[in-house]
Amino acid sequence: MKTLLFGLAIPLLAVAQIASVDLTAPTAGYRFDAESQSLRSIEGVPGAASLGEAMALGVALESVWIAPSQRLAFGVAPGGTTLVRVGLDGATASGEATEIPAGEVFYSPGSQAMAVRAGSRLEIWTGLASSPQRLASLEIDEGVAGVAVSDDGHAVTGLRDGVLLRLSESGPVELATGVRAAAFLNDTHDLLLVQDGALVLLPKLDGDRREELAALGEASQLRLSADGSKVLLAAGSKLLVMPARGGEAVAVEAGGAVHSLATANGVAFQVALTDGRLYLLDAGEGPPTLSLVDSLREGGVQ
Repeated sequence: MKTLLFGLAIPLLAVAQIASVDLTAPTAGYRFDAESQSLRSIEGVPGAASLGEAMALGVALESVWIAPSQRLAFGVAPGGTTLVRVGLDGATASGEATEIPAGEVFYSPGSQAMAVRAGSRLEIWTGLASSPQRLASLEIDEGVAGVAVSDDGHAVTGLRDGVLLRLSESGPVELATGVRAAAFLNDTHDLLLVQDGALVLLPKLDGDRREELAALGEASQLRLSADGSKVLLAAGSKLLVMPARGGEAVAVEAGGAVHSLATANGVAFQVALTDGRLYLLDAGEGPPTLSLVDSLREGGVQ
């Protein structure tokens, strides 16, 4: 009898293990639907992904900024004066009020810090994953755009008419000209630039150590992957994928003018075209591949 019971235990254990398998579809990333004022998950993986239904947050949001980690976002409700923090977990989300003044959000590459801009005021916040703390408050020119912030929050840059500025409490310092986009690398003060038709690295924001990584032509947009290993650049309808610290650049035709780039999970990116189509670009092992997620109204997503 003991032998029989032991023999039955093995298939019963196997059945229990099969029953506990998580059949939930993976989440590739998130998009904000401005018309319905809601977040939508991108369910699936590159090559087999689609937009999910609007996620219940308990509050309407008129603007949302999704962190590169795809684990959190900050948004603002209509008429709101402070930001709402949104925790993201697969196809579910939860919103909570914060004391962070409402404004446009710029994340660090590892989602550890952010800069929040409201008019001429730029606040730097760290500790985003648990308890956000204000690190600094800067006065900046209202013409400054394209803000970039390092993961520790201690290095901040902005663009004004193609001029790259280091921003601090002591005032702006000019670092470079002819710049169209900039982004810090993970856990460093090393800055990637799209400058004068090239991808350039400024180690520790030192203009005297400028390193040209690749010739780009007319690239005007730059985005780092969530894991920090790859960079995606857009020039008209062409996409360029390459290692973040330099290497061979691989061109991919987008099939239309690129409206915006965004991070997705892993080594993938979201590519939105001006005609409303949304794609996922898989920049993992092998040649980069572009796959359609959905067709969206022009201007309907952020």
